[in-house]
Amino acid sequence: MTEGSTHSVKFTERDKDDFFNNLGQLYILKRTNAGQPYDRRQLLLIFTNMKCMKTTQEGKNQYGNGITKSGISMMFMANNDIRPHQEIPHEIMHGAGLPHSFKETTEKDKAKTHIFKQGSTDNYMDYNNEAKRKHLWHWQWDKLYKSRYAK
Repeated sequence: MTEGSTHSVKFTERDKDDFFNNLGQLYILKRTNAGQPYDRRQLLLIFTNMKCMKTTQEGKNQYGNGITKSGISMMFMANNDIRPHQEIPHEIMHGAGLPHSFKETTEKDKAKTHIFKQGSTDNYMDYNNEAKRKHLWHWQWDKLYKSRYAK
């Protein structure tokens, strides 16, 4: 990860993958050393008072309020435009396996049940709808209930 200042982190997708792989291994090691077995049904949610930005495919810098991979979510609470009451559930649901509700990349879209225009819904997994984010669809609840984290 590259530091943009003493209080922010800038990352690429490769950085994100490496970071979460290392963080997951450290978490498992810490639990094991403490005599606590690691349970794959646990979601790990980390809050930090740092800012975070990522580089888009077009090479532009963009703030990211949360990043998630493989049951680990990290929230960057110092970003200027953050809505914890919407973004914390959003990241937890990513950790439990829910994708965004809008079109992204071809690879990510293959696993999606439904795809909507970004910002056109009141769904927690949509973007650009901050004023109205408050619902999940029935199929999303089903997916959450079937997640290994709900057992």
